[in-house]
Amino acid sequence: MKKVFVGFLLCVVLFGGFFCVSMYRWFHDHTLFRKHGVSFSVKESDDTYQIYASYDPGNTGRVQEYLDEKLRADRTFRNARINGNIVLDDRTSFFIEALPGKLLIRFDRDNNTEEAFLKMKELGDGLKTRIVSR
Repeated sequence: MKKVFVGFLLCVVLFGGFFCVSMYRWFHDHTLFRKHGVSFSVKESDDTYQIYASYDPGNTGRVQEYLDEKLRADRTFRNARINGNIVLDDRTSFFIEALPGKLLIRFDRDNNTEEAFLKMKELGDGLKTRIVSR
């Protein structure tokens, strides 16, 4: 009888532990505990350059203004939800997904010039400064 009780108690403790860890991870991935969470990453390889940013949705306007300023596009990024390929006047092409509080830019180095790549790296550095520092 004692072994059954100890086994039952062990199962309850293990289940409770897994439940707590799962709930923590779920809440961490949602906005309850990440109200001021900022994430910025750049992945660079021989053929791609990718920028990913997650930030306070209240800063979306600042990020969109910066994109307009740096890319000098004939279209504006302001107040836009974008999910698609963009081709600029200088034939620079990239994929962008922009939502309030989130930004993903995927740049194909093989289909663009070295000058366009350097411009995109400069854009990434400026975005990091805009997003990470308040």
